[in-house]
Amino acid sequence: MIFSRTLIDRIPHLLDAYLPPPAPRIMHPVVLRRASSGDEPLIAAMLGTLSAHTRYLRYFTTRPLDGAQALREARRMTSASQTTLLAAQARGPAEAIAVAELVPDRGQPGVAEMAVLVRDDEQGKGLGTLLGQYLLRIARAQELRQIRAVVLAENRAALGMVRRMGAPYTIVSHETELEIEIEV
Repeated sequence: MIFSRTLIDRIPHLLDAYLPPPAPRIMHPVVLRRASSGDEPLIAAMLGTLSAHTRYLRYFTTRPLDGAQALREARRMTSASQTTLLAAQARGPAEAIAVAELVPDRGQPGVAEMAVLVRDDEQGKGLGTLLGQYLLRIARAQELRQIRAVVLAENRAALGMVRRMGAPYTIVSHETELEIEIEV
């Protein structure tokens, strides 16, 4: 298993502390890098392939994204106001297989919201955890004090990812939704 690394804008020292994959379940080379506006078509294409179940766990709705909606969401993800990491196939046709976002909370300095989305056929292989660990390192480099994630209570994969990230966290229950607060 090979993970190619490229420079993450303004945070090159993160690559010196490269994290190996949490489990040897990704069977093809993957590139992890900061997403840019040039990646919008790749991200939009990935969003268009998501199953109803994955859309429900990420967006709390099963409604499919049409091409224009997927492109708008990809543009939001690559905006300059946040950090978005992209996991893409390293060989063959360019394909996005996962994205991870760290979005500063404008109302609360030192706090950011995190979201990780992995393509259906790549789920359960440790890629989400790897991206979550990178987001945690980026949050530390940005001197944030807390990362938040809002997930459905039934989203066991997200809860497991947070647990495997290795940072202290608390969970606040809001009936069907959980607000996870991760100490940076």
